[in-house]
Amino acid sequence: DDQIQPGDLLLGHPTGRGGGVTPRHPDPLRDNGSFLVLRKTAQHVDRWHRVVQATALAIAPDLAQRPPDEQQALQALAAAKLMGRTAEGAPVGEPTLGPVNRFNYDADAKGMGCPFAAHARRTNPRGRNEHGQRPVPRLLRRGMSYGLRWTEGETADTERGLFFMAYCGSIAEQFEVVQRWVAGGNSSGVASSHGDPLLAVPQAGQPRWFQWLHDDNQVPRVSLGDEALTTLRWGLYLFVPAI
Repeated sequence: DDQIQPGDLLLGHPTGRGGGVTPRHPDPLRDNGSFLVLRKTAQHVDRWHRVVQATALAIAPDLAQRPPDEQQALQALAAAKLMGRTAEGAPVGEPTLGPVNRFNYDADAKGMGCPFAAHARRTNPRGRNEHGQRPVPRLLRRGMSYGLRWTEGETADTERGLFFMAYCGSIAEQFEVVQRWVAGGNSSGVASSHGDPLLAVPQAGQPRWFQWLHDDNQVPRVSLGDEALTTLRWGLYLFVPAI
């Protein structure tokens, strides 16, 4: 269900959160305007690959003895477990759906397909309350990569990463709620002691873990180390008037 109230994106309209309309009276500057969150985040791809390898070993301890095609498939699965989507953009729990947004986790209540701690699930658990509504803050967002594409065997520490852009009617009640979920626990039940594997800011000497219930009812536990996989270079909160 991707239907939202207009006020979740544009000022001067009812929102899905209640509390009336902002601004309360017609305002030629603010009406139909929106807030824009812009962030530049560097990605440390070498560290990411080390974490993916560790996750693949947690899935298959005999990874090195597997045929090359199986090793590649297990590493792709490991990356999808961490991200919540495959490299093609499909939900990791239902890869046959392809790169879609129209799905939920109703059939994956234990997180065996998509871990609760996966980036995509912890930022959008896709759950419903007792009224059948999705209380998750909604964002109209787009990412744009920058820098050279990573190549196999690369050794230079090349600057690359992502520009993140999101429009919303309230930064505090929408974007910053999701940002807190990145830093700690969220409505899917992830422990608040461990942040998002991709975006959380680790503390030196403080261990971080990624774990999930696997399909054999075992709980693989992967050390994420104390080095950040991404680094925020800068961010801006902006107001964008209506066209």
